[in-house]
Amino acid sequence: MAVDQDVSLRSRLRALTDDRCRVALLLGLASVPVTVALNWRYAPEPASATPVALACLLAGALAVRGATSGRRAGEVAAVAGSPPVLALNAWRAATEWAGYGPLATRVGTPFAAVVAFGAALFTVAVLLVVLVVVGRACGRVGAWCGERVVGV
Repeated sequence: MAVDQDVSLRSRLRALTDDRCRVALLLGLASVPVTVALNWRYAPEPASATPVALACLLAGALAVRGATSGRRAGEVAAVAGSPPVLALNAWRAATEWAGYGPLATRVGTPFAAVVAFGAALFTVAVLLVVLVVVGRACGRVGAWCGERVVGV
């Protein structure tokens, strides 16, 4: 199995510290303040991940010159840039479920807090999967653009 085709969690975490993906990691981390500023200023519902997607596109385009695939670069950039999106959406899910009146009156406030925590964890898990898939797709598109349009 090729290095870029290994889909285990261990290989994904190892890719974050791999020298071949350093540019993708830096692009993902550079998208964090932009994501925070965008969501703080405009407060979209749900949180916008546009800067992360742009970082994945650019990482895929720059990966053409390197020794890694555009998909892997997009995935690394998505994971590195995802914490603000994950945190904001998890916070919103937890506060909505904790403040849901019928749930709190029927089962009590402590159980509603447990349900809210579970909703936040579920939100993080689903969004992380979605962001990784979008990152892989954007990285692949970026790599295509890097190969075809720029001629790298």
